[in-house]
Amino acid sequence: MRKLNVLQLMTDSKIGGAESVVLRLAKGLDKEKFNVSVCCLAQRGPIFDEIEKEGIKIYSLEIKNRWYFLRVFKLIKLLKLENIHILHSHLFHANLLARIIGKFMGVPVIISTEHIMGLESIWRLSLNRLTSIFVDEFIAVSFAVRDFLIKRIKLKPFKITVVQNGIEFDKFYFSNSDNEIKKKKFGFVATDKIIGTVARIHK
Repeated sequence: MRKLNVLQLMTDSKIGGAESVVLRLAKGLDKEKFNVSVCCLAQRGPIFDEIEKEGIKIYSLEIKNRWYFLRVFKLIKLLKLENIHILHSHLFHANLLARIIGKFMGVPVIISTEHIMGLESIWRLSLNRLTSIFVDEFIAVSFAVRDFLIKRIKLKPFKITVVQNGIEFDKFYFSNSDNEIKKKKFGFVATDKIIGTVARIHK
């Protein structure tokens, strides 16, 4: 069976939620079925080090500001070079470029993942709505984001699939003895159930 060439396109490559999703997707897609490469619009960031460790090809358009718009021709060249069958984008700027350039280049499948809601300006909402016609499938990272896309972007529900962010369990494994030591350290008893979260505290 012929492998499908997938390009994961993201706005930035810093350490963040959406960028971590791209890392897990790039690592987790079945290598027997997909050739995966990753590209970011901005300069190379630390998440690329993690992606590169997996032997995945990485590219950066090195777009520093709005006056670097001619760098989009690098994306056109990349889509040709890798013969991309599926263009999967994340976050506003990458989504916008993927839709317009992907459609212009005749990429067979364009997927947009929506990670956030409610922070977009009116013009961003309008651009999102206008370019949504070029998208074959939207992925929402939560049901709240799905509802936002339906109500504010006016997307058709059948075009949206909810895929909640996954977790690599092996990174969070502790033996029972480790757990007991850690519980005592923070003043808990062995029978306590502890729930924690790690987040970027940002509006």
